[in-house]
Amino acid sequence: MTSNNLGGPRDWSPPEIDEDFESIDPDLLAEFNPPAPPAHPLQRWAWIATAICLLGGILSWLLHGPGWLRGVLFVGAVMCAVVAVMASAPHSRDIDDDGARL
Repeated sequence: MTSNNLGGPRDWSPPEIDEDFESIDPDLLAEFNPPAPPAHPLQRWAWIATAICLLGGILSWLLHGPGWLRGVLFVGAVMCAVVAVMASAPHSRDIDDDGARL
């Protein structure tokens, strides 16, 4: 009986580092992926107001509060969410920007 000495997966060793390989320059990468602009300060408060209106509307519904209060709170939540989304929208439009970020 003969043994097969082909080796197993743990006998594998990686090849030597290729000298011709060029790594990506971080400055070049930053040029293609500029940092996102800071968020508008109104955006945070609009999302907080949206959450408060939604929680108030849900509590009003669970506690059988007046219907007009529920309507006002839910409409207010939608309006605050619209303001938050508009505050996060870019102020200028770049035709060549597809919006993808890595």
